[in-house]
Amino acid sequence: MDNSRKARNLSASAATAQKGTKATSSQRPSSSSSSARERPAWVERFNDWKSRPLFDYHLLMIIVALLTSIGLVMVLSASMASAGNDSGSVWSVFIRQLVMVVAGLISMWIVLRMRVELIRSLSTAALILSFVLLVLVIIPGIGIGLEETGARSWLSIGGITMQPSEIAKIALALWGSKLLAEKVRTAVSYTDLFGLFGAVSFVVLALVMLQRDLGMVASMAFVVVALAWFAGLPRVFITGLLAAAAFALVIFTVTAGFRSARIRVYLDSLVGNFNDVQGDAYQSYQ
Repeated sequence: MDNSRKARNLSASAATAQKGTKATSSQRPSSSSSSARERPAWVERFNDWKSRPLFDYHLLMIIVALLTSIGLVMVLSASMASAGNDSGSVWSVFIRQLVMVVAGLISMWIVLRMRVELIRSLSTAALILSFVLLVLVIIPGIGIGLEETGARSWLSIGGITMQPSEIAKIALALWGSKLLAEKVRTAVSYTDLFGLFGAVSFVVLALVMLQRDLGMVASMAFVVVALAWFAGLPRVFITGLLAAAAFALVIFTVTAGFRSARIRVYLDSLVGNFNDVQGDAYQSYQ
């Protein structure tokens, strides 16, 4: 009798404890809902913005704005003394740079609202214009910059200086994308697919090479290789092109005095050894 009574008491106690536990657990809010209610409003707004389709675009625009602003501040900081000495106003170089930035932003805004079909139709005309400008810039007396930078890569038109190779780089990317997108659907061989593109790219790169602007040649060559890669050029050809480009880069760097001087100054700067602070090492020393 005692044993059975004890068993019944234990069962009743366990049942009562279980009911209490269930009641407590049902009344206690879940951790997820509690943490959601505790989040600040700005976190919820940020999560909502992050989940939208244009988040990557907005983030890219923010980064561009930050880099542009930092660049303008650096231009002002670096040019105040020389601008004040040359023109009497410490703001002259900064204002000129700011005007160009505003013009670039307006141009970007216009291009963003252009139809893709219109951009494709203009790519050929842009490439032809680039050819003309690249030929003009290598003519002595028309192209400028050889004495200052070691490369004749600038044109001065109406008091405004421009670098035709920058236009050519964009034009080649647009025209090449259009051509390869059309050819990849109908081409029956690699020659048919890349023949015209390769020939035009070679001519453009050769014209830029005649300007002695090795940095721009490397930049444009990267654009050409990237387009060919996405169009389906085999990896073995890509590897060969990169190896040839690296070899050419070394040769042209060693054989050109001002390029080898830049490398020598850079290596010297790693140990704080600036031998010619008024010559080759002036910019690095400053």
